[in-house]
Amino acid sequence: MVRAKLGDRVLDRGADETESTFMERARVAALAATAQRPCRVILLPEEALT
Repeated sequence: MVRAKLGDRVLDRGADETESTFMERARVAALAATAQRPCRVILLPEEALT
């Protein structure tokens, strides 16, 4: 299972969801959760987390 932690919120990747779709959904959720826009968003492929 792959997760993205966004402050107090955790997004789980669905079994039928591709990695790129999950990363896009996590990025959108992270941007929507803050009033300030981050200067940098780091997205790592799943292989980098293992």
